Amino acid sequence: MHGWPSSGLTQMHLVGTIGFILFGCAAVICGVAHEWLWQRRSKGTIIKGVVVGNVADFGGESGPTYAPEIEYTTRGESRRFVSAYERGEPLPEGETVDVLLSPHSQGAEHYTAGTRWMFTIVPLLFGLVFILVGVNIKPARAQVTTKPEDQFISQER
Repeated sequence: MHGWPSSGLTQMHLVGTIGFILFGCAAVICGVAHEWLWQRRSKGTIIKGVVVGNVADFGGESGPTYAPEIEYTTRGESRRFVSAYERGEPLPEGETVDVLLSPHSQGAEHYTAGTRWMFTIVPLLFGLVFILVGVNIKPARAQVTTKPEDQFISQER
């Protein structure tokens, strides 16, 4: 019998297609949300800060990550924060870095183009790839096999 695959294969195809599309949409949403937050924060003031240490996180499978602790001065007051963005290598203590002061709160963040690439561009690209793959997944076709006795019968005729 030619045609559509069995219902089990059709259901698996549907699950795979939906899974790829949902994962892709989630990645795109994360990328868009990060870009929105980035744009919102980028309206703040960029000042210089100094790395005073690194907070290590040894919980990852690929090794430790480090979040720089940065000190900066604004309005004559010295402040410190630990960056929300971790790195594979610690930043050297004493290094001068850009600090973005939020116009909406007392918050501050380490300002780098790398964080924008990693948390905006990469999820957007991965998300689009997953969506395109999900949309283009073709259902498997059922293979028609003949029984050996059917071949024997047809040869006798």
